Amino acid sequence: MLKFVLPLCVAAWPACAQAGVEPSAPLTLSAALVLAEEGHPGLSAARQALAAEDGVVRQAGLPPNPTMSLERVDTQRAGRETTVLLSQPLELGGQRAARVRAAQRGREGVAA
Repeated sequence: MLKFVLPLCVAAWPACAQAGVEPSAPLTLSAALVLAEEGHPGLSAARQALAAEDGVVRQAGLPPNPTMSLERVDTQRAGRETTVLLSQPLELGGQRAARVRAAQRGREGVAA
């Protein structure tokens, strides 16, 4: 029996020290659940994915960025022509609301 328990105790010692739990203190159910939730890589990845989807929903609610372009035409140094174009896309027909709804549905899928 000792040959099975001793390796388990030796293996668990660094995990307890890293988690900040004293091995002499009793491990309660609530403390074990907190340690399991914080240390589980799948749950951590799910929290990060949900935070990323929150950013997607936030970005979907913002208006599109304006664009600027510069065109320069040099016709044999006789005349130079420079054109600056600034454009702002207009969203019509509830495009932004539809984009936000789609992003929220994606977030709901990740949250599930």
